[in-house]
Amino acid sequence: MYKSKKNIIVSLFLSFLLVFSFMINHSQGKTKEDQNTDSKVIKIAIFDCAKNDVYFYNKALIQIFNYEWSIGNTSYTFKVTLIDNNDILCYTSDSLTVDNFDLFIICGNARSYLYDGIHKKWNNNIQKFVADGGGFLGICGGANAASFGYENPDNLFKKRVNNGVLKIANVYINDDFFGEWQYIIKMGVKEVPFEIDSDHTFSCISLNTSVYKNNNPIFSDYDKDHLLISYAGGPGMYNANKSDPKQGKITPLIIYNEEPMLTKPIHYWTYGINGWEKIKTIKTDLYGTYAGITTVYNSSGRVILYGPHPEHSLFSTDGMIIEYLGHGCHPFNFFKQYVYRYVGEPDLYKNRWMIVRSAAWAAKIPDHDLPDVEKTFVDLYQPSFYDKEIIYYRDNVNYIKFLNFAPNFIKNLFKKPIIIGDFTVRILSSNNIQKIELFIDGEFKKTFTDTEQNLYGLPIYNYSIDNKLIGLHGLKVKGYSNNDVVVWDEVEAFFI
Repeated sequence: MYKSKKNIIVSLFLSFLLVFSFMINHSQGKTKEDQNTDSKVIKIAIFDCAKNDVYFYNKALIQIFNYEWSIGNTSYTFKVTLIDNNDILCYTSDSLTVDNFDLFIICGNARSYLYDGIHKKWNNNIQKFVADGGGFLGICGGANAASFGYENPDNLFKKRVNNGVLKIANVYINDDFFGEWQYIIKMGVKEVPFEIDSDHTFSCISLNTSVYKNNNPIFSDYDKDHLLISYAGGPGMYNANKSDPKQGKITPLIIYNEEPMLTKPIHYWTYGINGWEKIKTIKTDLYGTYAGITTVYNSSGRVILYGPHPEHSLFSTDGMIIEYLGHGCHPFNFFKQYVYRYVGEPDLYKNRWMIVRSAAWAAKIPDHDLPDVEKTFVDLYQPSFYDKEIIYYRDNVNYIKFLNFAPNFIKNLFKKPIIIGDFTVRILSSNNIQKIELFIDGEFKKTFTDTEQNLYGLPIYNYSIDNKLIGLHGLKVKGYSNNDVVVWDEVEAFFI
């Protein structure tokens, strides 16, 4: 009996040592990423206004939100879901509620207030999401949607707008159809009957804005007083001063510091006996109005609005307007008219940091944990996420060309890039990326750490696909920066 008690005591002691040892070893065996790391996922819903396709501006946002950053022992990443009207009306599992999402985004479209917002349930459900504490980010048309519309709706168009706006930000808009809107309607998107040298690019215009120094943290780490930003017909905003208790104080972020009709004028043209001639400069009314604001709705939901487009990747500075006979932006491209392109010095991906910082702030990430004010990205430059209508091939001198003569029904057959023959993948990144990894169909292929090539001052990395690929394949690149940021980009393409 004595031996039995002794054996029990020894067994208990050994069991205690084993458990204690396991606990110690388990703690010491954790990787650096696992030890005391808290991961936060910011759940973002983007309104997919394009019906069965990803709208151009939404594509830019999806790329931008391929972004992960770490502050101390906390890592943050974004999870993006494209939602449609059924989700907004709460008919699906992806219903727009604060249980499902932290942030809702409307970017670059007028549908939200000219059509969808006319339906009160659609409108009310978004208001409820923000009133319950959800964040809202509106860009260009999304800023119009969040506002009180026009102060003096003196025509049917403005009255229609005012019937569909959300009224979650206490601002009126300056955004006339025959004024500011023309900077998107008349932006040339097809024929470009002129050549530019390798040191320039063309895009929509860039406007100078003054940075309003205040207590909002989005621009707290930005060390300049001015900001150039891409503009495509969005609103200027100013205080509406409504007395509704749900309306929070308007905090300006950036203010338009130039008037497009004076500094980057475009015109109405007519065809007369002497050919095409200018008849009128298009009027704008942006100078001194808000280009970006923040506010709070119902003391809970954070709202941030931008009239211009910080998400635009293609960006030109110090440029000039070139007007020519061509096709404007969809859906105004069914006939030829005089359109424009802005040709200038490229500064690609200039303001992406504004989007990730704004989204993090609207999702109530602590101020000291917001992403850096730094251009950080890696993109598949060829084939590109945008290239659903492009066919690539390589000729005998190893130069990639675009088969623009291919019929549209072939280009749109798969709604993805089509690659014929051998192909060289081209990867573009910011200068602070230290390492890039390439994957094909999830299989690691190569690590890049240095390059001798560049595009507009940004490094380019090349990878030749030696083995013949047939059918649909996925390409992905991941970039690791020197400031604890991981970014990535991916695309599916058909290989023939």
